[in-house]
Amino acid sequence: MDILTPVDVPQIIQSFFALEGVNCHDGHTKPLLGVQVTELLDGIFVGCSFNHVIGDGTSFWKLFNALAETNRKLRKASKEAVDQHIECSISSLPITKRWFMEDPTLINLPFSHHKEFIERYERPLLRERMFHFTEESLAKLKAKSNEECGIKKYFCGTTTVGELLEHGIGWEAMLLHEAVEEYTDEKIRVSREEWMKKPYILQMGPSLDAASVMMGGSPKFDVYGCDFGLGMAVAARSGSANKFDGKVTAYRGLTGIRSVMLEICLPPQSISALESDAEFMDAVSPHETHSEVLGVNNVQDDPSKPEWILICMYGSPYPNQKERQWTYIKDLSRTIQYPWVIIGDLNMVFPNESRQSIGSTSSHTSYSNTSSRDSYCIDLIHEAGLEDMGYTGDPLHGLQIYMVLV
Repeated sequence: MDILTPVDVPQIIQSFFALEGVNCHDGHTKPLLGVQVTELLDGIFVGCSFNHVIGDGTSFWKLFNALAETNRKLRKASKEAVDQHIECSISSLPITKRWFMEDPTLINLPFSHHKEFIERYERPLLRERMFHFTEESLAKLKAKSNEECGIKKYFCGTTTVGELLEHGIGWEAMLLHEAVEEYTDEKIRVSREEWMKKPYILQMGPSLDAASVMMGGSPKFDVYGCDFGLGMAVAARSGSANKFDGKVTAYRGLTGIRSVMLEICLPPQSISALESDAEFMDAVSPHETHSEVLGVNNVQDDPSKPEWILICMYGSPYPNQKERQWTYIKDLSRTIQYPWVIIGDLNMVFPNESRQSIGSTSSHTSYSNTSSRDSYCIDLIHEAGLEDMGYTGDPLHGLQIYMVLV
Protein backbone atom coordinates (compact mmCIF):
# COMPACT_ATOMS: atom_id res chain seq x y z
CA MET A 1 0.00 0.00 0.00
CA ASP A 2 1.27 3.47 -0.93
CA ILE A 3 0.70 5.83 1.99
CA LEU A 4 1.62 9.11 0.26
CA THR A 5 0.07 9.02 -3.22
CA PRO A 6 -3.64 8.61 -2.27
CA VAL A 7 -5.58 11.86 -2.00
CA ASP A 8 -7.02 10.78 1.35
CA VAL A 9 -4.69 9.89 4.23
CA PRO A 10 -4.90 6.07 4.57
CA GLN A 11 -6.31 4.82 7.87
CA ILE A 12 -3.40 2.41 8.29
CA ILE A 13 -1.22 5.37 9.28
CA GLN A 14 -3.00 5.47 12.65
CA SER A 15 -1.40 2.11 13.49
CA PHE A 16 2.05 3.71 13.11
CA PHE A 17 1.63 5.63 16.38
CA ALA A 18 2.14 4.21 19.88
CA LEU A 19 -0.38 4.91 22.65
CA GLU A 20 -3.27 5.05 20.18
CA GLY A 21 -6.53 5.81 22.01
CA VAL A 22 -4.80 6.93 25.23
CA ASN A 23 -5.95 10.26 26.69
CA CYS A 24 -4.13 12.69 28.98
CA HIS A 25 -5.52 11.27 32.23
CA ASP A 26 -4.19 7.83 31.28
CA GLY A 27 -0.74 9.29 31.92
CA HIS A 28 -1.18 8.17 35.54
CA THR A 29 -0.55 4.60 34.39
CA LYS A 30 0.57 4.89 30.74
CA PRO A 31 3.84 6.34 29.38
CA LEU A 32 3.91 10.09 28.80
CA LEU A 33 6.00 9.63 25.66
CA GLY A 34 5.94 6.83 23.09
CA VAL A 35 8.06 6.48 19.97
CA GLN A 36 7.25 3.81 17.38
CA VAL A 37 9.44 3.11 14.35
CA THR A 38 7.74 1.30 11.46
CA GLU A 39 9.85 -0.11 8.63
CA LEU A 40 8.19 0.31 5.23
CA LEU A 41 9.25 -1.23 1.92
CA ASP A 42 10.96 1.98 0.82
CA GLY A 43 11.40 4.01 3.98
CA ILE A 44 10.98 4.49 7.71
CA PHE A 45 7.98 5.99 9.52
CA VAL A 46 8.82 7.48 12.94
CA GLY A 47 5.71 8.09 15.03
CA CYS A 48 5.94 10.07 18.26
CA SER A 49 3.08 10.23 20.82
CA PHE A 50 3.22 12.89 23.51
CA ASN A 51 0.91 13.50 26.49
CA HIS A 52 -0.45 17.03 26.16
CA VAL A 53 -0.26 17.56 29.94
CA ILE A 54 3.54 17.80 29.79
CA GLY A 55 3.89 20.02 26.74
CA ASP A 56 2.44 21.76 23.72
CA GLY A 57 3.25 21.71 20.00
CA THR A 58 6.41 23.80 20.47
CA SER A 59 7.68 21.41 23.16
CA PHE A 60 6.77 18.41 21.00
CA TRP A 61 8.79 19.48 17.96
CA LYS A 62 11.73 20.74 20.03
CA LEU A 63 11.90 17.32 21.70
CA PHE A 64 11.47 15.44 18.41
CA ASN A 65 14.19 17.50 16.71
CA ALA A 66 16.49 17.07 19.75
CA LEU A 67 16.07 13.28 19.50
CA ALA A 68 16.85 13.46 15.78
CA GLU A 69 19.92 15.65 16.32
CA THR A 70 21.26 13.28 19.00
CA ASN A 71 20.68 10.31 16.72
CA ARG A 72 22.59 11.99 13.88
CA LYS A 73 25.58 12.62 16.14
CA LEU A 74 25.56 9.04 17.41
CA ARG A 75 25.42 7.70 13.84
CA LYS A 76 28.32 9.94 12.84
CA ALA A 77 30.38 8.93 15.88
CA SER A 78 29.80 5.23 15.18
CA LYS A 79 31.49 5.67 11.79
CA GLU A 80 34.52 7.31 13.36
CA ALA A 81 36.94 6.32 16.17
CA VAL A 82 35.07 4.12 18.63
CA ASP A 83 37.11 5.12 21.69
CA GLN A 84 36.60 8.86 21.39
CA HIS A 85 34.18 10.82 23.57
CA ILE A 86 30.79 11.18 21.89
CA GLU A 87 29.49 14.76 22.05
CA CYS A 88 25.69 14.68 22.13
CA SER A 89 24.86 18.28 23.03
CA ILE A 90 21.79 19.74 21.30
CA SER A 91 21.53 23.11 19.61
CA SER A 92 18.15 24.08 21.08
CA LEU A 93 18.23 23.71 24.87
CA PRO A 94 14.98 23.08 26.77
CA ILE A 95 13.57 25.66 29.19
CA THR A 96 13.93 24.07 32.63
CA LYS A 97 12.51 26.94 34.73
CA ARG A 98 9.13 25.85 36.06
CA TRP A 99 6.20 28.22 36.28
CA PHE A 100 3.04 28.21 38.31
CA MET A 101 0.55 30.78 39.51
CA GLU A 102 1.92 33.58 41.68
CA ASP A 103 -0.54 32.57 44.41
CA PRO A 104 -0.52 28.76 44.26
CA THR A 105 -3.51 27.23 46.02
CA LEU A 106 -5.02 23.78 46.18
CA ILE A 107 -7.27 23.24 43.18
CA ASN A 108 -10.43 21.29 43.99
CA LEU A 109 -12.15 19.83 40.98
CA PRO A 110 -15.94 19.33 41.36
CA PHE A 111 -15.76 15.56 40.84
CA SER A 112 -15.72 12.56 43.16
CA HIS A 113 -14.27 10.16 40.58
CA HIS A 114 -12.29 10.57 37.37
CA LYS A 115 -14.96 8.65 35.42
CA GLU A 116 -17.16 11.75 35.79
CA PHE A 117 -14.95 13.80 33.50
CA ILE A 118 -13.11 11.25 31.35
CA GLU A 119 -14.40 11.27 27.78
CA ARG A 120 -13.41 8.43 25.46
CA TYR A 121 -13.57 10.04 22.09
CA GLU A 122 -15.12 8.01 19.27
CA ARG A 123 -13.99 9.14 15.86
CA PRO A 124 -16.86 9.75 13.39
CA LEU A 125 -16.75 8.85 9.69
CA LEU A 126 -14.26 11.33 8.25
CA ARG A 127 -12.04 11.88 5.29
CA GLU A 128 -8.56 13.27 5.95
CA ARG A 129 -6.87 15.09 3.12
CA MET A 130 -3.68 17.12 2.74
CA PHE A 131 -3.89 20.44 0.84
CA HIS A 132 -0.66 22.14 -0.21
CA PHE A 133 -0.34 25.93 -0.59
CA THR A 134 2.87 27.26 -2.11
CA GLU A 135 4.52 30.52 -1.16
CA GLU A 136 3.27 32.07 -4.42
CA SER A 137 -0.31 30.96 -3.82
CA LEU A 138 -0.31 32.31 -0.25
CA ALA A 139 1.24 35.58 -1.42
CA LYS A 140 -1.68 36.10 -3.80
CA LEU A 141 -4.22 35.40 -1.03
CA LYS A 142 -2.40 37.75 1.37
CA ALA A 143 -2.22 40.52 -1.23
CA LYS A 144 -5.94 40.22 -1.93
CA SER A 145 -6.71 40.23 1.79
CA ASN A 146 -4.50 43.24 2.50
CA GLU A 147 -6.00 45.15 -0.40
CA GLU A 148 -9.52 44.57 0.90
CA CYS A 149 -8.91 45.27 4.60
CA GLY A 150 -5.90 47.60 4.51
CA ILE A 151 -3.70 45.79 7.04
CA LYS A 152 -0.57 43.70 6.80
CA LYS A 153 -1.37 41.29 9.64
CA TYR A 154 -4.19 38.84 10.03
CA PHE A 155 -4.87 35.83 11.96
CA CYS A 156 -9.97 32.81 15.47
CA GLY A 157 -13.12 34.57 15.49
CA THR A 158 -16.81 33.76 15.54
CA THR A 159 -19.11 34.53 12.64
CA THR A 160 -21.84 32.96 10.54
CA VAL A 161 -21.76 31.29 7.14
CA GLY A 162 -24.00 34.04 5.79
CA GLU A 163 -21.57 36.75 6.88
CA LEU A 164 -18.62 34.87 5.40
CA LEU A 165 -20.39 34.56 2.06
CA GLU A 166 -21.50 38.20 2.11
CA HIS A 167 -18.04 39.65 2.76
CA GLY A 168 -14.69 39.12 1.08
CA ILE A 169 -11.56 37.54 2.52
CA GLY A 170 -10.29 40.98 3.60
CA TRP A 171 -13.17 41.30 6.08
CA GLU A 172 -12.57 37.76 7.28
CA ALA A 173 -8.86 38.46 7.72
CA MET A 174 -9.67 41.59 9.74
CA LEU A 175 -11.96 39.54 11.99
CA LEU A 176 -9.14 37.08 12.69
CA HIS A 177 -6.66 39.91 13.21
CA GLU A 178 -8.89 41.60 15.80
CA ALA A 179 -9.45 38.31 17.65
CA VAL A 180 -5.69 37.76 17.94
CA GLU A 181 -5.04 41.37 18.97
CA GLU A 182 -7.61 41.02 21.78
CA TYR A 183 -5.97 37.85 23.13
CA THR A 184 -3.63 39.71 25.48
CA ASP A 185 -1.61 38.62 28.52
CA GLU A 186 -4.09 40.43 30.75
CA LYS A 187 -7.03 38.60 29.20
CA ILE A 188 -5.33 35.25 29.64
CA ARG A 189 -4.60 35.97 33.30
CA VAL A 190 -8.23 36.98 33.94
CA SER A 191 -9.38 33.75 32.31
CA ARG A 192 -6.98 31.77 34.53
CA GLU A 193 -8.29 33.51 37.68
CA GLU A 194 -11.89 32.72 36.70
CA TRP A 195 -10.94 29.08 36.17
CA MET A 196 -9.29 28.95 39.61
CA LYS A 197 -12.54 30.12 41.20
CA LYS A 198 -14.64 27.63 39.24
CA PRO A 199 -12.43 24.89 37.77
CA TYR A 200 -13.72 22.58 35.05
CA ILE A 201 -12.38 19.95 32.65
CA LEU A 202 -12.64 20.79 28.97
CA GLN A 203 -14.31 18.00 27.00
CA MET A 204 -14.11 17.93 23.23
CA GLY A 205 -17.60 16.55 22.54
CA PRO A 206 -19.80 19.17 24.29
CA SER A 207 -17.60 22.06 23.11
CA LEU A 208 -17.83 21.27 19.40
CA ASP A 209 -20.60 21.14 16.84
CA ALA A 210 -20.91 20.56 13.10
CA ALA A 211 -20.17 24.24 12.39
CA SER A 212 -16.92 24.36 14.38
CA VAL A 213 -13.51 24.71 12.76
CA MET A 214 -10.43 24.33 14.96
CA MET A 215 -6.87 25.01 13.86
CA GLY A 216 -3.94 23.11 15.32
CA GLY A 217 -0.23 22.84 14.60
CA SER A 218 1.84 25.58 13.02
CA PRO A 219 3.88 26.06 9.82
CA LYS A 220 6.61 27.45 12.11
CA PHE A 221 7.35 23.99 13.52
CA ASP A 222 10.45 22.46 11.95
CA VAL A 223 8.85 19.28 10.61
CA TYR A 224 11.03 18.44 7.61
CA GLY A 225 14.28 19.34 9.33
CA CYS A 226 13.69 16.50 11.76
CA ASP A 227 16.46 14.30 10.29
CA PHE A 228 17.42 11.10 12.12
CA GLY A 229 20.41 10.63 9.86
CA LEU A 230 18.36 9.15 7.02
CA GLY A 231 17.80 12.39 5.13
CA MET A 232 15.05 15.00 5.24
CA ALA A 233 11.52 13.74 5.89
CA VAL A 234 9.35 13.45 2.78
CA ALA A 235 6.01 13.94 4.55
CA ALA A 236 4.37 14.62 7.90
CA ARG A 237 1.22 12.89 9.10
CA SER A 238 -0.61 12.78 12.45
CA GLY A 239 -2.36 10.18 14.59
CA SER A 240 -6.05 9.98 15.44
CA ALA A 241 -6.03 12.28 18.49
CA ASN A 242 -8.70 14.99 18.27
CA LYS A 243 -9.68 14.08 14.71
CA PHE A 244 -13.20 15.49 14.46
CA ASP A 245 -15.43 17.21 11.94
CA GLY A 246 -13.74 20.54 11.24
CA LYS A 247 -10.25 19.86 12.62
CA VAL A 248 -7.48 21.49 10.57
CA THR A 249 -3.79 20.95 11.29
CA ALA A 250 -1.15 23.20 9.74
CA TYR A 251 2.33 22.00 8.76
CA ARG A 252 5.20 23.65 6.99
CA GLY A 253 4.78 23.05 3.26
CA LEU A 254 6.89 20.90 0.99
CA THR A 255 8.30 23.84 -0.96
CA GLY A 256 9.83 25.95 1.79
CA ILE A 257 9.28 27.78 5.05
CA ARG A 258 6.68 30.13 3.55
CA SER A 259 4.51 27.35 2.13
CA VAL A 260 1.81 25.58 4.15
CA MET A 261 0.30 22.10 4.17
CA LEU A 262 -3.16 21.78 5.72
CA GLU A 263 -4.54 18.48 6.98
CA ILE A 264 -8.33 18.86 6.84
CA CYS A 265 -10.77 16.43 8.51
CA LEU A 266 -14.38 16.56 7.29
CA PRO A 267 -17.26 14.14 6.63
CA PRO A 268 -17.16 12.65 3.09
CA GLN A 269 -19.93 14.87 1.71
CA SER A 270 -18.37 18.04 3.16
CA ILE A 271 -14.88 17.44 1.83
CA SER A 272 -16.33 16.49 -1.56
CA ALA A 273 -18.06 19.87 -1.61
CA LEU A 274 -14.76 21.55 -0.71
CA GLU A 275 -13.04 19.74 -3.57
CA SER A 276 -15.75 21.07 -5.89
CA ASP A 277 -15.12 24.68 -4.88
CA ALA A 278 -13.18 26.12 -7.81
CA GLU A 279 -11.98 29.19 -5.88
CA PHE A 280 -10.50 27.04 -3.11
CA MET A 281 -8.95 24.46 -5.42
CA ASP A 282 -7.39 27.20 -7.56
CA ALA A 283 -5.42 28.28 -4.47
CA VAL A 284 -4.33 24.70 -3.73
CA SER A 285 -1.14 23.61 -5.43
CA PRO A 286 -0.42 20.16 -6.88
CA HIS A 287 2.66 18.41 -5.55
CA GLU A 288 4.62 15.36 -6.51
CA THR A 289 2.81 12.94 -4.18
CA HIS A 290 -0.47 13.77 -5.94
CA SER A 291 0.68 13.17 -9.50
CA GLU A 292 -1.70 11.93 -12.13
CA VAL A 293 -1.77 8.17 -12.69
CA LEU A 294 -3.16 6.51 -15.80
CA GLY A 295 -2.68 2.81 -16.61
CA VAL A 296 -4.05 1.18 -19.79
CA ASN A 297 -4.31 -2.60 -20.20
CA ASN A 298 -5.84 -4.93 -22.78
CA VAL A 299 -7.92 -7.65 -21.11
CA GLN A 300 -9.29 -10.94 -22.48
CA ASP A 301 -10.75 -12.97 -19.64
CA ASP A 302 -12.56 -15.34 -22.02
CA PRO A 303 -10.84 -16.54 -25.26
CA SER A 304 -14.24 -16.90 -26.94
CA LYS A 305 -14.99 -13.22 -26.43
CA PRO A 306 -13.25 -10.12 -27.80
CA GLU A 307 -10.69 -8.15 -25.85
CA TRP A 308 -11.71 -5.13 -23.81
CA ILE A 309 -9.62 -2.27 -22.42
CA LEU A 310 -9.20 -1.53 -18.73
CA ILE A 311 -7.97 1.96 -17.73
CA CYS A 312 -6.99 2.42 -14.09
CA MET A 313 -6.92 6.11 -13.33
CA TYR A 314 -6.24 8.55 -10.55
CA GLY A 315 -8.15 11.71 -11.42
CA SER A 316 -6.47 14.98 -10.59
CA PRO A 317 -8.28 17.02 -7.91
CA TYR A 318 -6.86 20.26 -9.29
CA PRO A 319 -9.22 22.12 -11.66
CA ASN A 320 -6.83 22.97 -14.50
CA GLN A 321 -5.20 19.53 -14.50
CA LYS A 322 -8.63 17.91 -14.26
CA GLU A 323 -9.78 19.61 -17.47
CA ARG A 324 -6.61 18.61 -19.33
CA GLN A 325 -6.91 15.03 -18.12
CA TRP A 326 -10.50 14.54 -19.24
CA THR A 327 -9.80 16.29 -22.53
CA TYR A 328 -7.09 13.67 -23.07
CA ILE A 329 -9.59 10.88 -22.23
CA LYS A 330 -12.04 12.30 -24.77
CA ASP A 331 -9.31 12.41 -27.43
CA LEU A 332 -8.24 8.87 -26.48
CA SER A 333 -11.79 7.61 -27.00
CA ARG A 334 -11.52 8.36 -30.75
CA THR A 335 -8.71 5.80 -31.10
CA ILE A 336 -10.27 2.97 -29.05
CA GLN A 337 -12.09 0.29 -31.06
CA TYR A 338 -12.85 -2.12 -28.20
CA PRO A 339 -15.21 -1.95 -25.21
CA TRP A 340 -13.48 -0.05 -22.41
CA VAL A 341 -13.78 0.66 -18.72
CA ILE A 342 -12.29 3.41 -16.54
CA ILE A 343 -12.07 2.60 -12.87
CA GLY A 344 -10.39 4.31 -9.92
CA ASP A 345 -10.28 7.35 -7.69
CA LEU A 346 -11.52 9.87 -10.24
CA ASN A 347 -12.01 12.87 -7.93
CA MET A 348 -15.20 13.68 -9.76
CA VAL A 349 -18.16 14.99 -7.80
CA PHE A 350 -21.45 14.06 -9.44
CA PRO A 351 -24.61 15.75 -8.12
CA ASN A 352 -27.10 13.53 -6.30
CA GLU A 353 -29.55 13.45 -9.17
CA SER A 354 -26.89 12.30 -11.64
CA ARG A 355 -25.81 9.23 -9.70
CA GLN A 356 -27.79 6.05 -10.05
CA SER A 357 -27.84 2.67 -8.40
CA ILE A 358 -26.67 -0.27 -10.49
CA GLY A 359 -29.58 -1.48 -12.56
CA SER A 360 -31.13 1.97 -13.03
CA THR A 361 -32.30 2.82 -16.54
CA SER A 362 -32.09 6.59 -16.18
CA SER A 363 -30.65 8.04 -19.38
CA HIS A 364 -30.47 11.84 -19.18
CA THR A 365 -29.37 13.96 -16.24
CA SER A 366 -29.16 17.64 -15.47
CA TYR A 367 -25.86 18.83 -13.99
CA SER A 368 -27.06 22.24 -12.90
CA ASN A 369 -25.95 21.73 -9.27
CA THR A 370 -22.43 20.64 -10.17
CA SER A 371 -19.47 23.03 -10.10
CA SER A 372 -18.71 24.65 -13.46
CA ARG A 373 -15.45 22.75 -13.90
CA ASP A 374 -16.98 19.39 -13.01
CA SER A 375 -19.88 20.13 -15.37
CA TYR A 376 -17.35 20.73 -18.14
CA CYS A 377 -15.58 17.46 -17.37
CA ILE A 378 -18.86 15.55 -17.16
CA ASP A 379 -19.66 16.83 -20.64
CA LEU A 380 -16.28 15.50 -21.81
CA ILE A 381 -17.11 12.12 -20.25
CA HIS A 382 -20.33 11.90 -22.28
CA GLU A 383 -18.58 13.09 -25.42
CA ALA A 384 -16.17 10.16 -24.93
CA GLY A 385 -19.17 7.80 -24.89
CA LEU A 386 -18.72 6.89 -21.22
CA GLU A 387 -21.51 6.25 -18.73
CA ASP A 388 -21.43 6.10 -14.95
CA MET A 389 -22.18 2.53 -13.82
CA GLY A 390 -23.57 3.85 -10.55
CA TYR A 391 -23.00 2.50 -7.08
CA THR A 392 -24.29 0.05 -4.52
CA GLY A 393 -25.13 1.04 -0.95
CA ASP A 394 -26.61 4.11 0.70
CA PRO A 395 -26.56 7.57 -0.91
CA LEU A 396 -23.73 8.82 1.35
CA HIS A 397 -21.34 6.26 -0.02
CA GLY A 398 -22.71 6.93 -3.48
CA LEU A 399 -21.26 10.42 -3.27
CA GLN A 400 -17.75 9.18 -2.70
CA ILE A 401 -15.17 9.37 -5.46
CA TYR A 402 -14.58 5.76 -6.36
CA MET A 403 -16.34 5.29 -9.70
CA VAL A 404 -16.59 3.02 -12.68
CA LEU A 405 -17.21 4.41 -16.17
CA VAL A 406 -17.95 2.26 -19.23
